[in-house]
Amino acid sequence: MSPRFVRQVYPAKLVRTAFRGRALPLSSLRMTADAPPSEADARRAVFESARLALARTPVAGVESLREVLRRVTEISARAIQVERVGVWTLSADRSVLRCCELYELSKNRHSAGTVLHARDFPAYIRALEERRDVPADDAAVHPATHELRDTYLIPLGIGAMLDAPIFRDGRVIGVVCHEHVGKSRTWRPDERDFAGSVADMVALKLEAKARHEAEELLRASEAQLVEAQKMEAVGRLAAGVAHDFNNLLTIVIANAHHIARDRKASSQIAEQARQILEASNRSVELTRELLQLARRTPRAPRVFDLVEGVKAILGILRTAAGPAHRVELLGGAAAGSVFMDRSQLERLLVNLVVNARDAMPDGGTITLRVGEASPSGELGASRDHLLLEVIDTGIGMDATTRARIFEPFFTTKLRGQGTGLGLSIVYQIVSDFGGAIEVESELARGTTFRIHLPRVAAPT
Repeated sequence: MSPRFVRQVYPAKLVRTAFRGRALPLSSLRMTADAPPSEADARRAVFESARLALARTPVAGVESLREVLRRVTEISARAIQVERVGVWTLSADRSVLRCCELYELSKNRHSAGTVLHARDFPAYIRALEERRDVPADDAAVHPATHELRDTYLIPLGIGAMLDAPIFRDGRVIGVVCHEHVGKSRTWRPDERDFAGSVADMVALKLEAKARHEAEELLRASEAQLVEAQKMEAVGRLAAGVAHDFNNLLTIVIANAHHIARDRKASSQIAEQARQILEASNRSVELTRELLQLARRTPRAPRVFDLVEGVKAILGILRTAAGPAHRVELLGGAAAGSVFMDRSQLERLLVNLVVNARDAMPDGGTITLRVGEASPSGELGASRDHLLLEVIDTGIGMDATTRARIFEPFFTTKLRGQGTGLGLSIVYQIVSDFGGAIEVESELARGTTFRIHLPRVAAPT
């Protein structure tokens, strides 16, 4: 029973102890209550404050994880007063331990990237796999850490280690390492308990990060599903009207031709007939776009080298761009092969090049680039994909326009200058061949379309 409790419940001048039955002056209890806290109490307060700070560290997203680990290692190093604190994770095959974050207290410095191979220290990995913390008071001789003596401990001057495993779904996925630089150090029970709390907190942060990634991926998938459903609905609508509309146009064009060639017709009527022909021909092109939008099955896909495929249509693309615009191709010959319809690749690039041309009314360079794709969680692309980019330095787009560019019939061009279907067709073609497309654009800074296409083995 604490002195404070005794003083509050029994405000008498004398109280009797429960153990010895003798009276103690109240003044002696008051002296005990007002005595300064012990060293253990001070340490306990430090650790509880550190735990609270760790718990309040938010995980805002994927990019913030490094910042979270930086804060965790700093808090832990100052609480235990240890020179080095690192967070290490095991690779999926358990063969590599990689440092995600390391903090050095005296230098106030962060680093990362060190890699250790599990085959070089089996006793240490075994200790972690047995779900044990490793309080190595003398790390050079401790059974779990002595294997690190020559390659890690001595070069860094580490004399003692206090390591706690990180668990996820009942499995060890990494370790939080507290490394004392200098001679050996005896780890107290409260320090070992705090180290375990830090490891558990890191596990929670990693779990929060993984959950955030999964939620982002789900939202992206839902958005792609909505877009695909929208395109499918428009495709069905287009398929339902395009054929009959084309038949009606055939009649209009035939009669307009007849009127335009009639020598008895006045010049005014002949001019009106030519205008009808011009409008009808634009309508025919619109019908073709609608039919293309409705066509869900690629026509003649085959395997071909992507760089060579783009080179083969450079002449067509330069003609589409016009004399005021240059079209340049960048990319090595070893990019890789894709499985798609060559004519669809041509249609895709013509639409993007024309779009880039129109974004640069004063002329400029349109750059095509072919290479390997970098991993992208948002698009689901990986190094098994090839990247095809179309880059312009034109007027660019704001966020509102960028969000709508793949919508059928959406256009920012003047009336009669565009159908609003070109980029919808690009989106459809890329989707038909299992790819993904993203857009980066900024007003007055230009636009980059990035198309990720699945890489396939080259034909033998």
